[in-house]
Amino acid sequence: MVVGNKADFNSPRLISLDIEVEKCQVIDHNVVNGEDYLNKGIKHVDMIVGKKADLEKPVKVKLISVTDQTSKHGDNDSSAPIQAEKKTGLESTTLPNFGNESDRLALLDFKKRITEDPLHIMSSWNESMHFCSWIGTRRVVTLNLQAQKLAGSVPPSIGNLTYLTGINLINNNFYSAVPQEMGSLLRLQYLNMSQISFGGTILTNISRCTQLTMIDVFSNKLIRPIPDQLSLLLKLTVLLIGRNNLTGTIPRWIGNFSSLFALSLGENNLHGSIPNELGRPTALQRFILTSNNPSGMIPSSIYNISSIYYFTVTQNQLHGEPPQNIGITLPNLEVFAGGVKKFTGTVPASLSNASRLRILDFAQNGLTGKLPAENLGRLKWLIRVNFDMNRLGISAAITLEENYQPASIANLSTQLKILTLGENLIHGSLPTGIGNLVNLTLLGMEGYHISNSFPDAIGKLHKLEGLDLNLNRFSGPIPSSLGNLTSVTRLFMDANRFQGCIPPSLGNCQNLLILNLSSNNLNGTIPREVVAIKSLSISLTVSNNSLTGSLPSPTRKLVFYDAQITACISCAP
Repeated sequence: MVVGNKADFNSPRLISLDIEVEKCQVIDHNVVNGEDYLNKGIKHVDMIVGKKADLEKPVKVKLISVTDQTSKHGDNDSSAPIQAEKKTGLESTTLPNFGNESDRLALLDFKKRITEDPLHIMSSWNESMHFCSWIGTRRVVTLNLQAQKLAGSVPPSIGNLTYLTGINLINNNFYSAVPQEMGSLLRLQYLNMSQISFGGTILTNISRCTQLTMIDVFSNKLIRPIPDQLSLLLKLTVLLIGRNNLTGTIPRWIGNFSSLFALSLGENNLHGSIPNELGRPTALQRFILTSNNPSGMIPSSIYNISSIYYFTVTQNQLHGEPPQNIGITLPNLEVFAGGVKKFTGTVPASLSNASRLRILDFAQNGLTGKLPAENLGRLKWLIRVNFDMNRLGISAAITLEENYQPASIANLSTQLKILTLGENLIHGSLPTGIGNLVNLTLLGMEGYHISNSFPDAIGKLHKLEGLDLNLNRFSGPIPSSLGNLTSVTRLFMDANRFQGCIPPSLGNCQNLLILNLSSNNLNGTIPREVVAIKSLSISLTVSNNSLTGSLPSPTRKLVFYDAQITACISCAP
């Protein structure tokens, strides 16, 4: 590469660029229930290069160093390396020298506005070296200060960095509003200012940056309605404005973004109906509308966007029935989260057609009928199933065995980590096949009208951390196999009809924090092995039983300890 000052083009300098090239890692910060596997989408891209036909395999180019090669070609000029600092957060491109001074002044003004810099990222932005030695004779095209723990404000002079194509300030603390001068960055293609604590309104002037393909201002303190000026940004493919304090209605013009594949409006205060126009972007892959106040029904046009793989509309005022053909119209679903709403009707059996489905959440709705466990058993990638607090089983004399035959339980994905079906209206027995779900970390069937004995097979769930089986009709003894659950931290088996003694094997559960066996028909003494569990520090409740013997003293301070011995045989003096 040949570069030189405008007045020095007759004696150009030859330099070599040491660059780092790698495939872009495409990730996202929208997480449902803490599941890392959901990290897909776009969060940060440094620089994308490649032919139009090769955009499916973009690469990231990062400048590492610039070395003067002139002396190797017979020139007597100095051959000392010209270093481009790896930690300056700047990337640049070769352009004539005029205008570099405006870049320098803009960057120094940016530095001046920084009030906290614990990682000393700004220490290299100084006057100890000539500006050309700082970033040579190039213009700044990317400003990347991701997660540098910076605090301060973004200066109006950022508008002078007119060759910027990308800004990434994610995860810092720029507390003031973004200056309107950012609208002068006409070459800007991606803007990531998520999680930096800035407030005010979404910039109306940003509508001048018509080359923008990505806007990410997730998790800030933005207020007021989404400005209509953004409707001019017709090249947008990613619009992430969730977790703010935005108000007003969902704009219809979002449907004009024909290339949009990621839309996040969640965790705001948006109201009104979902526009039918949102069904127009046929390439849409991520649709996020959690924790708002929209009402009405989800337009059928959205259910027909076959490319959607991530769909979450939890905690809204939406109502209606989930389409029975949803697994056919949305065959690429990986996440469907429709909890805490007013869904009615039955669970669509067609969900079995969405073979990539990993999370299925319909908690706190009004769904009735059978849960199609046999159909769901075809979904080999399921890791979470949540139907808590519905009305499943209300339509007929449906039993748990009819919904969960042992074969069906065994066929549910062995990758399943969370199975919560509490507070429904299904009766029956807990199938022994549940022991096949060896990767379960949470099993919740509280308030489920389950009767008969408790299966020993539950002891096979060695990874179980939470077991909620309270408010049922279990009878017979508590199986000693529960002592195999060495990872369990909370165990709720209260308000059942268990008989016999508390098994001493529970003392093997050395990670237990909460144990509740109250309101059963248990007898005998409280095993010292249980009271001696070192981790048992929050609650031990065994009251409302027929326990006898002395009251063991816990070996540590418990937040709550209720034993209620009914017949003290050998009380301590």
